[in-house]
Parts: sequence; structure tokens; C-alpha cells
Amino acid sequence: NVEAQVSCEQWAFTESKTEHGVWEAIVSSLKTCESELSPNVNVPKNIENAADDEGKFASPYYVTLFNKILKKVFCNGGQYSESRFWGERLLIIHEFLHLSAKAKQLLIRLFLRKRKWLPVDKLSYPDISQPLQPLFEELSRAGLVDSSHTSLHDVEEAINLLHAPSLKTVAKHFRLDVTKAKNELSRLLVQFASQKNVFGITMEKKLLHKVKQELGSCFRLRQEVITLFSALFTLYSPSDMNPALLFDQPSINLPSHFLFVMLQLGIDKIRFPAPHNPPLINIYTDLEKLFSYVRAKEMEVEIARWTQQGMWTDIIRSARTARDHFEHSFSTQRSFIESLPPYLRRFTDAHIYMRCITHGVGAFERVRNYEEAVAWLEYLLYGEQFKSIFCFHRGEWWDRLALNLHFHLKDKDRAMKAVVDGLEDQLVGDKDRLLLQEISVVLVNTCDFLVGNGFGMFLVVQEMELRSNVMSKYWLCFTISKIKDSKKVGFFPEALQASVCLVIHYTVSVSAGLHAEGTLWHTVFGLLFYNIIFDSDIENVWFSETQMNPADLNDRNFYAHRQDLFELRFKEIEESNIDDLLREMENIYNLHYGVTNSEISWECFTDFKQISVSNVLQTFHFKLHTCFG
Repeated sequence: NVEAQVSCEQWAFTESKTEHGVWEAIVSSLKTCESELSPNVNVPKNIENAADDEGKFASPYYVTLFNKILKKVFCNGGQYSESRFWGERLLIIHEFLHLSAKAKQLLIRLFLRKRKWLPVDKLSYPDISQPLQPLFEELSRAGLVDSSHTSLHDVEEAINLLHAPSLKTVAKHFRLDVTKAKNELSRLLVQFASQKNVFGITMEKKLLHKVKQELGSCFRLRQEVITLFSALFTLYSPSDMNPALLFDQPSINLPSHFLFVMLQLGIDKIRFPAPHNPPLINIYTDLEKLFSYVRAKEMEVEIARWTQQGMWTDIIRSARTARDHFEHSFSTQRSFIESLPPYLRRFTDAHIYMRCITHGVGAFERVRNYEEAVAWLEYLLYGEQFKSIFCFHRGEWWDRLALNLHFHLKDKDRAMKAVVDGLEDQLVGDKDRLLLQEISVVLVNTCDFLVGNGFGMFLVVQEMELRSNVMSKYWLCFTISKIKDSKKVGFFPEALQASVCLVIHYTVSVSAGLHAEGTLWHTVFGLLFYNIIFDSDIENVWFSETQMNPADLNDRNFYAHRQDLFELRFKEIEESNIDDLLREMENIYNLHYGVTNSEISWECFTDFKQISVSNVLQTFHFKLHTCFG
């Protein structure tokens, strides 16, 4: 036993020494790599051209920027700059750095497209090399790609790679009916593969051999390489690698899009409010936590693709898997998740699985299986594991639960209970609480039922008089509630929704205006508080120079973390006159105009003069005086 222990310790020491040697070689190579864009780099017109197979660039900007990502992760200190964090995965980076220049370009281009088997003779990268076979063989020797000759074992997968003429050639070889359509012919070949000859042996092996002959050389990026590269991109910019972006921009490839954004930033085509070189996100204490997060994101990427294709059954199947993964992740990593600030929990695998479960709810609703949708919402809302960890979506979940019960399942009693439980949920914000109150009005036509019976805690929304100097001919009141007759307007305190007031106002007395909803107020607020909102001195909220906003912008503690600065600024505004505020805002406007962020819409006003001549700032200033008064 002692000898075995000594032998094990010697092996571990040798392995550690080997990893350290690989690590030193990686760092040495990265220090000599070009990681800054050349001034004469050719810029593609858009992201589609940037990732296009036919794109021709004098300078492979994607290699330069890829090196920049590697250098920051591995050479900037911290836990990611230690060999023990990465372990044997360092060999992948080592092999990549020792590839030829053309092979590096090809490998990165493969990473920037969907992983699948690629026939070499069907690929065209004229800006890299022609032919590509020698480069693929170099990648195969380095262990970075799979070859169809050694790794393609699934007959059905191989058959699906064939084009129609090749399918007919294979079918003819085995004396099958070649008059069938492509899909029928594929099914026929799959069935033929399972047939047995007189010796009881299936035809699968012979068929696979023939299919591979027709395919020629095919290669596919190894999954381990994709996971590692995705992890590196995630560390560099977790917000840009967020798969939730794909539900609004389904056509983009996240790594490709991110490199294009980095390119635009590097040549001063775009600006962000983030500091130039912020520290990396540091929440991953070991490689497994990081890889678990990356694998969870891969699941959501698939769900985003299926959502665009309307493949609701596949989404439901994936959501069921996500539910199992969530239970395991939460049970094993609860203390780790709870130790993180709420705004950083979204960068964990458990949070991604929670989002996948929510996508499953939406899929159940799409196929009109409202019973299952309700059951899953109740799982999210009543499960203890969600209450203290992921609270940002609870108001939305209560709203969906009540609507499904009332409108789709016609279960008024359960819908009312959902409203009551939602109103009593201390984690539900005021905005969502108001929406639940609206549903209660629909259910019982009055709030007295709930209030009189001691249920819930209702918000009282102070009504706002819109006097005649603001809206001619009308004296209206505004509150967040439904009314029976939105056309009924008179000189009495009739409660109307804001949208109704707006329509009346524009119909009666306005010939031109700006339909911007909250954008206008966000823009004015952003100009007044720019240096506080985008303060680069706040720690653990800036992780990449391409961030549009601090990571905690929508967190409930955003104000608390900057309370002293906000209150000082409020006091300054209170004591300032309009002209002084306009001059300050104009300075901010001119200094930061065009900076891409999520708070200010520069297109909201044609120029700053439009802000100064409008009464937007005066109204904002009056509100602050009223609040302080």
C-alpha cells in the first residue's frame, strides 16, 4: 500500500510537472502572437460577410482577435492563469498554437459555424487555401477534428450527409429502388441497413463503408475543442455570449458576432461605456463549474433554434432534460450559487437550466397543453429552490399562471389563488404586483373582494391630475387599472389608463410628436446620471470592453450599490436651475454621443437642441422637486 501510494504521488507529480511545462510553452507562444489589429485590416461590411465562406480578407482579423482572447485569459493573472485550473485541456491550446497559420485560420472558421460533418470537396475557403485537404489532415493529426474514416459510425447520420445523386448511387449498388424521392430513399437505406443476410449479419457495416466511399473525406470539429473555445469566449465577455440574445437575433452566431463587434471596436467604428481592459469574471472556482455553464448554454442555443423553427416537441423534450439537470446542479452547488450576488447568478448553469424550463412552459402553451404549462409554472413558483435563488422572473410567472388558469382552463378559483399567492410573494416587484391587481379586477370586477377578506397586499397608485394647461378641454385622472368604457370622458375624476390619455391628447391637440414610450425618459435620465450609471470604478460589474451596461443594471440592488452617488446627484439637480442642467447634459451628450449602451437612445432626439427646447427636462426637474418636497 505504501509503495502504491508513493507511485501514485510520483505519477501526480510528473503529470503536474508536464502540465506546468505545457503551460509555460502556451504563455511563451501567446506573448509573441499578434493580438492587436493592424491599421490596414480589411473590414467586412457586415457580420454576414465577416463569417461568409466566400469572404476574402487581406488580414485574418479573427485570428488576431482570437489570440487577444487567449492572451487575456491565460496571461493576465488570476485563477485562469494557472495550469491547475485547466489541467489536460491545456494540450488543446498547445496544439492550436503550434499549427501552421493557415490551419489556425481554418480551425477558427470551423468554430464559427455550426458543428457538423463537412465534406472537404464541398467546402470553399479561397482566402485560406485551396485545396483544404492538407490543412484538415494537419488538424486531424493535432487531434482537433474528427475524421469520418475513424469517427463516423452512425449509418443514419452518414446517409443524411449524402446528396441525392450519391444516394441513388448507393441504392443502385445494393439494388434498391432508385426512383424514390430523396427522403424516401434515405429511409429505405436506413431500413436496408438493419436487414440480415443468410448468416444473420446485418448489412450495416457494408452500407456504411459504401456511404463513406461516396462521401469522401469529411471532418468535424471535436466537441472538446468547441467547449473549450466557448469557455474562453465566455470568460472574456459573458454578456456577449449569452444565448438569450438568440431569441431576439436568431440568425447570428454568438462567437462570430462577438469577433465582429471586437473588430468594430478595434477600428473605432463603435464605442461602449465599459472600461478599456476590465478584469475577467472571477466566479468560476474550478473548470467544471465553467464547463457546466457552457454545456447548459449549448442546450439553450438549441432551444433558440427550435423556437424559430416551431419545433415545440423538441423544446419540451429538452426542457425535461434541463429540469433534471437543474435539480442535480442545485443540489450540488447550492452554497456556491447562494454565495454569488443575484446579478451574477445568471452566469451559472442552474440559471440557464431554469431559463430552459421556462422555454418549456412556453412550448406547452404553444401546443395548447395548458395543464402541463400550469404544472410547470407551479413547480417554478412553489419550489423552494427557486424562491431565494432566482427571483427576477417570479412576477412574470405568477402572471402567466393566473392567465392560463383563468382564460385557458377556465378555473377561476385557482386563478384567484394564484393572484393572491403572487400578491403575498415578497419577491414580486411593484410593476408585476400591479399587473396581478389588474387580473384580480378582471376576476372579481373589484379589489374589495381581496382586500375585504384580508388577502394580499395591494398597491395604491396615486392618481395624477392632467389639468387643462397640459391637455386642453379635459380633466382626467391616470391610474393603472381597467375601466369599462374608455370613451367615457368628462369633467370628473374618471380613472383612465395612460395609453387612453395619450390617444385622446394626440387626437385632439397634437399634429407631430415622438412615439418613444419609456425611451425618452430613459435617455434624459441617462444623460443626467451618466457618470453614475456607467461608473467604471464599481467592482465586479464590468467584465469586457464590449459591455453595453454594468452587469447589475437591472438588479434590485443597483441603486443601493450607488446610493450615496445618486442621492448627491439628486441634491445637485434639486438645487440647480434648468439652464445649468442643460449645460451639464450637453457636455455629456457631446462627450459620449454614439456610445452604444442600453440606457440612452441617441436616435430619440435629432440633436441636443431638441432636448433643450422641449419641456422634457423641465418636467423631470419638477418631478424631483415634488419628490424631495
